[in-house]
Amino acid sequence: MTNLDDTTLANLDGEFELSLALWADEIASTATWPDLENAESDAAYHKRMEKFADFLPGAECRQIGRIHFQLKAFHVDTVEAMQSVSERHNAAINDDLSDAEYMRTSGINPERLRQALFSSESEKEVLLTTVARFGAGVLHKSAYGRLLVRHANVNRINATLDVLREAEFLEARKGANNADIFVSDGRLEAAHRAYLGRICGAVTEVMT
Repeated sequence: MTNLDDTTLANLDGEFELSLALWADEIASTATWPDLENAESDAAYHKRMEKFADFLPGAECRQIGRIHFQLKAFHVDTVEAMQSVSERHNAAINDDLSDAEYMRTSGINPERLRQALFSSESEKEVLLTTVARFGAGVLHKSAYGRLLVRHANVNRINATLDVLREAEFLEARKGANNADIFVSDGRLEAAHRAYLGRICGAVTEVMT
């Protein structure tokens, strides 16, 4: 491993923070924000604006974009590929549950992890049917909470999904078992790709 001095590491840290800020700016600038003219009331408008300002630049939004980006980047566009993703996810969750040290230091409630398993047949059916119908990068609502269990509270993930739908990044459809399905228009993935590209560029510059 290459040893980097503190100044170089501090500069990289600054580049990472800048990349994150630019990601948040891009998300905010391309979102469809609430319209006062169409709001039920001034109070309802301001409440929605506050919700957008909270969730759009939040960590949950970036993690949702990351999931979409990764599923498309790795071409998880078949039932077999998504089955493999769910199996690896379940195996990793079970590894965490059996790791007493991880459970102690992570602070994650064991029941929260158990609930993140793709265990029921109906849940698996929705997951796999979604891929079969819509291709890579499309998930049903509860799948986000499971895949992002280590990163965010499921209630904030669900709230973020609702905001992303209202901001027109995601289109809501109905899948198997009447589950809510979210289809991205590509802007979330593009923003995440640009975010990663800036980080890779900064690291490459330092390492060469």
